Parts: sequence; structure tokens; C-alpha cells
Amino acid sequence: MFKRIFLALVLVITTGFSLFAVPLEIAPEGVNWIVFFSNPTAIPLSELVSKNPLLPKMPKEMFENFVKATGFNPLSDISSIQLMIQADKPEPLAVVIAKGKFDVDRLIAQVKLLGTDNLQESKAGDLTVYSDKKGSASLVFIDGSTVAGGSPVLLNKFLATRTDKKGNDTLNQILPQVNEKAYFALVGADPNGTAKFMEFLNEQKQKHPARKPQMEVVRNWLMEYFTSGVNYKYIFAQQLDQEFEIRLVYDRPEAKDCKIQLIANTTDPKLFIEKHVRDFLKKLPELTPPPSPEPEK
Repeated sequence: MFKRIFLALVLVITTGFSLFAVPLEIAPEGVNWIVFFSNPTAIPLSELVSKNPLLPKMPKEMFENFVKATGFNPLSDISSIQLMIQADKPEPLAVVIAKGKFDVDRLIAQVKLLGTDNLQESKAGDLTVYSDKKGSASLVFIDGSTVAGGSPVLLNKFLATRTDKKGNDTLNQILPQVNEKAYFALVGADPNGTAKFMEFLNEQKQKHPARKPQMEVVRNWLMEYFTSGVNYKYIFAQQLDQEFEIRLVYDRPEAKDCKIQLIANTTDPKLFIEKHVRDFLKKLPELTPPPSPEPEK
């Protein structure tokens, strides 16, 4: 029970975003995926709760009570969310870093309400780390603008990396390429990426066998041609207001840093993210909630 409550608190503190994009935190060694969310145009996402007639009364009241108790609204007070994932474990490890504005004292008071029977404190340098006693989740308030939470092992590695600046060189060289106006970005540099891709292709081959022997020959040749000797280095993707980019970088024995890059953009204002999300929020109050079920006779 405590684990669910503690993880829910970590989630609500590190979910939602507004204001403007901020520089990304460097990734510790072992992390091979970074996912980043931001709201650079300050879309009023809090209206998804306050003006949403489809949201049931109970979760809306729970959210409003949390905001009153902590002075913190995750949909308006967080500027960006950065998710770090270490996917080479039987159970992947993850840490979420949220940046924005936080009333640290009030939030810590809410954490401590969980009780000393379930909560333990430890030190990481000058920082206090709050963890559940089963060791499943930890939370740390780095300062008034940065909160991090998630797997205790990976969180401690992240805090150490913030101090010694030593981390995943491949990822950390790519992260500065994330545009400050990006709503979303993904960076992946999995050392086992090539093997996983081959495993995926073979699974698809088993699930969808070729209908004709000639097609099987062609498919095997294509798989060999495009995967033999290939070492996938990283994948990069980001979504801006009116542009999307994705890039795959890999090596072959005869050529290094091969790149496949796709960029799509639009000049239609109605297709800009800010425009159509704001238009949807204006329409949101007009949505009709589903009818209440009739009481059983």
C-alpha cells in the first residue's frame, strides 16, 4: 500500500509541465534512453482539469485538494520533465527529473505525512533523499526548481553524476542538440540496439512468413543487405511547434557515422501544436459528460 502511495506522490510531483524549456541534465553511465517533455509556449494545461466536464468529480477533487495542501499544481508549475531509463536490466530502472517552481517546505511536509514507519531519509552530499523502506522508490528536492524521483539505484547515480560530471558520453554529446523550443525529444543509445533490432526482425519474420518462396529469398537478401555489419549508434527525435525530426546514426565496416534523417514541417498555422491545443482547450468546456448510469431497480 505504501509503495503505491509513495510512487503516486513521485508521479504527481513529476508530472505536468508549463512555462519554458530548460537545459537537460547530463545522463549517468548506464542510462541508454532519454525522453524529454516541455511546454515552451506556456499552453495552459491546468485547464485539462479545471475546465474538463468529462473528468469525474472524485479525481478532480483529489487533484484540487493536493494543490491546496502543497501550493503546487503540476500542470502549471513544472517547466520540463526529463525521463532517464536504464533498459539493460531485467527490470528497467528509471528516474524522472522535473524542473519548475516548487514550495519545497510544503512538499516535504506532505512527504513526511507518509510516516516514519514507511519512510526513511538518507544523505547524498548536502541533499536529503526520501525513500520507502522497501527500497522501491526515492525522491529528492535538489532546490526550489528541481525535483527528481524514481529508482533509488539510478537516482543515486544521477546525483553523483551532477557532482562529478562523468556520465554517458554518447548521450551527453547528443543532448545539446535538443532544441529549446521542443515539446518532445527522444535520444536512445542502447549498446544492445543492433542485437535487439535483429531479434525484432526475426520475430516479424516468424509471425509473417512469406507467401511465396521467391519473396522469402528477397526478404532474406534485404535483411542481410541492410543489417550485415551494421552497428546502430543512436536514434534522435524531436517535435517542435511546426517541425518534426528523426535521425538514425550507425556504422558499417566500410563507412562510419552513416545517417538517415527525416525532417517534416508545416506552414499551416492550424497544424501548429500550440494553435490546435489551445483551440481544443477552448472547446473542452462544451464537451458533454457521459450520462450517469441509472440506479438498479
